[in-house]
Amino acid sequence: MAVEVKTKPKTNDIEHHVKRLKILRKHRDKLNDKRKIYGAVAGAVFGSSEKQAVLDAGFYAIKQSGDTMKIVVPDNFVPSEW
Repeated sequence: MAVEVKTKPKTNDIEHHVKRLKILRKHRDKLNDKRKIYGAVAGAVFGSSEKQAVLDAGFYAIKQSGDTMKIVVPDNFVPSEW
């Protein structure tokens, strides 16, 4: 799993993470590594539109919950695979 970590994730951070995962997939394909790659965006403060953009991109949303982190997984969520 490739995780983008930001204090306050923004939409352009999500788009940048998608590009990086595509690069990572190409690199792994060259090595004949066919393992699935999943993505996530972790943040301390998520706006509602940013959290929805993370989920729409097929990433897990990891948000701060007190002293720990909580993974947001809606019932109908299907993660993207690279």
